[in-house]
This record gives sequence, structure tokens and C-alpha cells, in this order.
Amino acid sequence: MHIIFQFIMLNRKTKIIATIGPASSSPVRLKEMIMAGMNVARINMSHYSDSNEVEKVVNLIRWSSKKYGKTISILFDICGPKIRIKSTIPKGKILIKKNKEYSLGVGKVNIPINNKIDFSYVKKDQIIKIDDGKIEFSIISKRYKHSIQVKALNEGVIYASKGINFPNIKLNIPSLNSKDISDINLGCNLKVDWFAHSFVRTDQDYDSFAKIISSNLEDIPVIAKIETPQAIKNIDKLIDIYDGILIARGDLGVELPIEQLPILQKMIIKKCNKRGKPVITATQMLDSMVSSPSPTRAEVADVAGAVYDGADAVMLSAETAVGSYPVDSIKTMSSIAENVEEEISRSSGFQINEPKFKKTNVLTSICHAAYNIALDINIPVIAVMTESGSTAKMVSNFRADANIVAICPYEKIANQLNIFWGVNTLILNQMDNVDDMVLGCQKLLKDKKMIKKKQKFVFIAGVPVGVPGSTNLLKVHEVE
Repeated sequence: MHIIFQFIMLNRKTKIIATIGPASSSPVRLKEMIMAGMNVARINMSHYSDSNEVEKVVNLIRWSSKKYGKTISILFDICGPKIRIKSTIPKGKILIKKNKEYSLGVGKVNIPINNKIDFSYVKKDQIIKIDDGKIEFSIISKRYKHSIQVKALNEGVIYASKGINFPNIKLNIPSLNSKDISDINLGCNLKVDWFAHSFVRTDQDYDSFAKIISSNLEDIPVIAKIETPQAIKNIDKLIDIYDGILIARGDLGVELPIEQLPILQKMIIKKCNKRGKPVITATQMLDSMVSSPSPTRAEVADVAGAVYDGADAVMLSAETAVGSYPVDSIKTMSSIAENVEEEISRSSGFQINEPKFKKTNVLTSICHAAYNIALDINIPVIAVMTESGSTAKMVSNFRADANIVAICPYEKIANQLNIFWGVNTLILNQMDNVDDMVLGCQKLLKDKKMIKKKQKFVFIAGVPVGVPGSTNLLKVHEVE
């Protein structure tokens, strides 16, 4: 048995995604974040234009992952049709005064934006919101085809690259622009683990994204970011076609009445749980920790609520990208999740969102049986031998109290699995027969002090060995 990659078992099952930025891109800080419990490193391509800089960040994450023996996935967040303030503006900010008029668009304007938008169909008095609604404007008139005159409804400061929302204003913008296409190609070249597609509107948006990945001869899963009323309308189709869902509450709370957010969050998580798709809750989860060493009580309840609802992962944005306390933010989020998980374990009788598959097969039946066996006789570990990752994903859907250990021969699959609830990964060379696999698992689990002599673990695999999609074996093995 040859172990290529070691891992450290975590008690926490909900995964933590941390956004990398100026506050978190040094080797020392990245080490601290990994040891604090970061599972996934998010690279927000809205803030990168230099491919060499991106490559350095990716290489540093990969190097740190190996050095510190932790599986760290890389999530490449593609901008999509997100409209933003230009990244290059004088002094990096624009001071806004209430009731003052400004020009907004491309060309010679007071507020320059990154997209050349056709404003022909906007109407007087429609509202525009900038920086998650912190600053609002009403439209006064159209200046030219690609610029408008607006009036500030409140004062504030607009910073470079901040997002702009046009609630209830239909703009004819493609789902991917030239920068997006270039960034997807870059992500494929760097072999990132996941993509996130911003401002998804319909299931057709997936096709254009997937074609670019296929043209690079890669197979990288894509997460749909839910940020618009149109995405909510098409949520069932988006869950079915994308590989995962991210609830981007910042833009969603600007595009829709903010009081609807908790209802929408619960609805989306429930739908994803039932369909067996990973779901991420994001935006302002510990926002006060950008500048404070401790969160507000409301933020603690917010993170706890996402865990209670059934999120696979919770995400930190500015907290780790530009905040003063990136490591403390991860530790805080991890502690909240662990405490909630102890309360809502299966053995406590808490009712989770049970997965409901359109049809059952050998895979779903074996994974469900493994979960039930582990629960009924209090088995601490479910060990899953997996080629493609499908079996480990399926076991994750049942939210077992037992630790799920996915053992696979490919680092790529291990990294992709790392975003799923409760899944811990280990890369191991393929073995020739089932007996060797069982004994190999036993040795590994004992070495990791995850199991003791005379204890049992549930073992799942497929015969013939090494054939993806052949899961057909379940065994309860007593440790010798």
C-alpha cells in the first residue's frame, strides 16, 4: 500500500470556503488559515487581471496543501455578466454626495463601469444600486447609448471593482464576456478543482460555460451562483444541470426584497439536499470580523442557521480577502459549525432534509444501507473506495454521524470531493483485490487513530476493482 497524500481528520463536517486576497495570500497567513480549518480556497476573478499573479496564488495554495498535509480545493469564481465599477479609477474611489447628479457608463463619465451596456430601454426613476445596495441612484435620463445620467439618493464612497445592480431592469448582456472566457481557459490550464459561474440566469448559461471547459479537454465541475430573480425562477433547472449551487446573498438581497432572503435560502438548501447537490451559503456571514476580532451575535446565529438548514459549505469573502482577522474568522466559523453539528447529529433525532432521488439503483441503495448500518450499531467510520467520487458524494447526501473517508487514486477527484459535507479524502494507489483494500483501509484507519481494535467500520467498494461506477459491495469489518 502506497499512500501518496496524507490528511488530517476534522470533527467538523460543514466545509469552510475562504476567499484569498491581500490579507491572505502570503505563505505564513495561508498556513495559518489551513491549520485553522479552511477547506476550499476561493479565487475571485473579479479582482484579478494578471494571469501570472493568479498562477502564483494557485501554485502557493497547492504547495501549502501538500506541505501541511491538508486537502485544499481551489474554487475559481468567474465574474459572469456582473456589472462593476472599473478597476482603475482615480484615487481608487469616488465620493458621492446626496442629490447630486452623475454620469454613469462608459466613455467620459463620472462613474465608469466595466461593461459596454445598451441603456436604450432604461426608464426615468428606475433605481440603480452599488456595492450591495450601500449607495442608490435614480435614473434621470439617457445621455448616449452606453451612458446615463443618475441622481444620488444617499451619500457614500464608491470603490473600484464594486458591484452594480439594476433591480427590475432587463439588460441584454451575454452570460460570459471575453474576460470570462479567458479566465475559464486559464482555470483549465491551471487545473483548478471547481468553477463558480456568477449571475446565472437560465440553464442555457451552463452550455456555453461547459463548452469552453470541454474544448480544453478538462472535466471541471461548475457551481451556479444564485443572484437574480431570474435564477430563482429557474432554480429547479439550475440545480439539475449545474454541479452545485452557491447562494450569493449580497446581490440576491439587492435584486429582491431583503426580507425574502431567509425564505429563499432555506428553500434552495432544501431543494439541493433532496437532489443530492452541494450547496454553499455565502456573503456577509461574519462581516463585522473584517475589522473586529469577534462577530456579532446575529452573525453567529446566521452561520448556525446555515448549518441547521443543511448547507454543505459556508463561505467567507471580505473577512479573509481583505479583513484584519482572516484566521480568527475561520476559527470562529469552524467553532460555530462544530457546536451546531453536535446538536443536530442523527443520533440526537434531528430531522434533516432527506434526499429524494428520481430513481434508486445499486449505488443509492448501498450508500443508504451503509448510512443506516453505521447509525444503528454506532459505527464510527464509513470508508469509501471510489474512482470517480460518485460513491462518496452519495454517502454525503445522507448526513451520517460516522466519519466519511473517501479513498481514491486521483488527487483531482480528492480535491473535488473536499467541498462535500462530511467527506474527508485520502489518495491511495489502486489495489488488485477486495481483501487487500479492506486490510489497507484497516491499517490506514488505525494509523490515523480513527478506529481501535475490535471496533467496526463500514466498507464500500466496487468489483471488478478499478472500474468507475461499479459500486456493488458493502462489508462491515471488525478491526483486528
